[in-house]
Formats: sequence, structure tokens, C-alpha cells
Amino acid sequence: MLYQPVPYYLLFKPWSTATRPVFGTYLALFLIAVPSGMLTRIFEWTGIPVQLGRLDIHLTLYLPLLICVPLTLWLGYLWGAIPAYLSTFCVSLLGGMPLPWIFVFSLSNPVGLAVLALIYRSTPLRTDLRGANGLPGFTLAIFVASLAGSAGSFIWAHTNQVGLNEFFPVWQGWWLGGFLQGLVLTAPILALTTPFVLARLEAGGLRQADREPPSRRFLLAAMSTTIVLIAAFAFVVRAFSLSIASEAMATIDDPATRGGLETAIEGLSLPYWIIILVITLAAFFAYQAIVHWTARIRVANEILSERAEALHRASITDSLTGVGNRGWFFREAEESLAERAGTQFTLLVMDLDHFKNINDRYGHPTGDAALVAFAQGAATLLRSADALFGRIGGEEFAALLGGRDPAADAATAEALRAMTEAIELEMAGERVPVTVSIGSAGRAEPTESIDHLYARADAALLVAKRRGRNRLSTARAEDPSTDAGARSQARS
Repeated sequence: MLYQPVPYYLLFKPWSTATRPVFGTYLALFLIAVPSGMLTRIFEWTGIPVQLGRLDIHLTLYLPLLICVPLTLWLGYLWGAIPAYLSTFCVSLLGGMPLPWIFVFSLSNPVGLAVLALIYRSTPLRTDLRGANGLPGFTLAIFVASLAGSAGSFIWAHTNQVGLNEFFPVWQGWWLGGFLQGLVLTAPILALTTPFVLARLEAGGLRQADREPPSRRFLLAAMSTTIVLIAAFAFVVRAFSLSIASEAMATIDDPATRGGLETAIEGLSLPYWIIILVITLAAFFAYQAIVHWTARIRVANEILSERAEALHRASITDSLTGVGNRGWFFREAEESLAERAGTQFTLLVMDLDHFKNINDRYGHPTGDAALVAFAQGAATLLRSADALFGRIGGEEFAALLGGRDPAADAATAEALRAMTEAIELEMAGERVPVTVSIGSAGRAEPTESIDHLYARADAALLVAKRRGRNRLSTARAEDPSTDAGARSQARS
């Protein structure tokens, strides 16, 4: 259950029965998310002071994020960013912010969601928060995303021309409130509902089971963005700390005391830069590790794909002759007849004559050589006729010719018979005679099935054998004989 975006343009396409509940639910959540942000403005849920022991903090409750964060992780960035943008736009209008600034200010939460999507796209974090890295990864992602979104507080402070004392609660409430809201409220929503939601998406064909690993360029962009945001956060915290300290030191008259405090405060800034350096180094090594393992995973996937393809080919190919096997031939023939109802088709059923005698007199290796020679010659000849060709079993083969007139099909059958008769096969200096009997049946009805067509062609093959073999016999439109004894005698 990795992050896997669904293209947003699908919302504007006709809904199928499977996808209609998904899009209907999304539109309902959209209509709830957009106006819900105004509750934060109406009830003054911005910068709410909270005391934790001796620590005073500020929190902001913003309801649209409870909807937009899950939408982003379930469906993709635009699915969550668009209602987040419109919600912030409505809040800004209600607050009386100048219209030009509203368009920019409304980007704040979409920026945070973009960081969230970037982290989930570039890492193997599960959107259902399961696994060892599920909740820790979400904690880090929602923290960095909340910091990125809090950049909007600077626009708010500029447009309202407020001082540090008014700005700090808004800024801290924005990122800290978004972070805690994500952990306490959004995380349980994701853990409980994500499996059901993703199952519905897969059932509707909106989500695939796997995704391609991120490219190196994408990984670099994700890690660089994360480092820049953390560095910016450290810089802002340091600036606030210095501003508050400067105001406090202005009340100290003793120059020596003030100088000592300034030196101590500057020394406390050192850990910020050390942390940023450590994070940068960790990101570099993480990038190298991800690139290394991604390359190994890609190679492993290619090997598995090749093996799967080889197994698939083996399942549809006759191992001796290399042509399609019985199961493949009948499946492909049935699909061709169903897709081209009303088109003229001719089925040729071919059986090598006296094949048991070849095996008994010259040995099974010679019989196998005869089968291979016939199959290769027939496959080459039928390739120009754009026909299906396969080994039905034993010494029996079949070919389905479509879209041609009966005379051309008869000429093809005669060419197959002549080709077989000309096969040069020797055993102990003696030429091994190889001939083929062919039964032909044209499609009698527009919806005639391959089973019925095969039964008619097989009956015509028995007629060719009774008449002396090494010849072509064409079936009549009526149903074939079901005389099992006659068939057994004719095939011997």
C-alpha cells in the first residue's frame, strides 16, 4: 500500500459502475473540506494558548487538513491540494485579506501537502501506516509538511502588519497544531480506513498493485527540499530566539552581564547548524543507499519479468516443435472468432499419415524429426497467410485462416500438403516418406464456435484418410458424424 497517485483528470471522465462510489465520496468530502476551514476563523481556533507544565505553546485547529491529508495519500497530490487551496481562499476572504495576497496565501497548505506527497513518493512508506516504518515515517513527514505550510503565517503577518508578539502564536500554532493534529487525529483515520479505500480503488481499476521506483532526480529533489525546509525552520527558530533574547537583554543595565548573555546565546545557536549538517550527511548516505537498492531491485524485477515471460511462453508453446500448443490455439481461435463475427474463417486440421508406422519402423527420434520438420515448414508457409497455427496433440496440427476467400484457403492447404510430401528425411540411407491428410471447414454461421468448427474439420479429415490419405477434404455445412469407431479406424 505504497503512495500511488491517481490522475486527477479521471474525475472529469464518465464514471463507471465501479468508480462512481469513489468519485461520489470524493466530491462529498470536497464539499465538506472547503467551507470547514471558516470554522477556524469563526471560532478563533488560531494560536490557542496551551500550558504544558512550565512551557507555554500555541496550537491551531484546522479541520480541512483532516480531509485533505488522507485524500493526498489515497488519491494523489491534486486531489487534496485543490480543496485545501479553496478552503484557505475562503478563510482569507472572510478575514478581509487583500485579494492579490489571497491567491498567494492560499498556496500555504498546498505547499505542505506537496512536501508530504514528495516524501511518500520518494520513500517506501505505507499509506496505511502499517509496518515498522509506517507511523515513524508519517510522523516525520507530517512534521516537515506542517513546517512547510506554516510559511503562510509570514504572509499573514505582512498583510496584517503585526509585531512579533502577535505573529509568534500564529506561526507556532500553525506548524505545531498541524503536526499534533496529524498525529492525534489524521493518523488513526489513515490506519483504520486506508485498507478499505485502497481496495475500492483497485476494484475500480484506479490503482495498480505496484509502482515504479523513484528516479534519482526525484530522490534528489525530495531530499533537497526536505533539507532546505529543515534549515529554514532552524533559521527562523534561531531568529525568534535572538529577537526575544534581545528584548530581554535591553532591560539589563550591566554591560558585562549583557555581553556574557549574548555570547551564551550565540553559543546555543551552534547545535542548529550541527543538526542541519548531520541531517544533510544522513540524507546523502540515505540517497546513496536508496539508489543502490533501487538499482538492485530493478535488476531483480527484470530477472523476474524475464522468468515470468519464459514461463508464460512455455505454458503456451509445444516443447518439441516450438509452435503454439493445444490450449493456446483454441483460446486464440475462440477470441478471433468472437471478435470478428461474420468474417469468413477456414479451419484446417492436419494429421501426419501413418505416423505410428514411422515410429515403429524408424524409431521415435525419427518421428520427432518428422514432426519438427512439418511444424517448421508449415509455420513458415502460414506466416504469410497471417494464420493461427498450433500442435493439437500427437501428430495432429491445426491452422485457422481468416478474412480470405475459399479458393485461397484451398490453395494454402494444397501448399501445405505439397510441402509435407517434399520433406527430405532419411534413416540409415533410406528416405522416410512423410505425407499429411488435411480436413478443411469453412465457417458455416456468423457465430459458429471453434469447437463446432473443429468438429466439422475433424470429420473432413477422417474422410480424407478414408479416401487414401495425402489429400485435402472439405467439410459440408451440416453437423459431422460422431462415429467413434470409424474415427479410430481412420486414424490408425
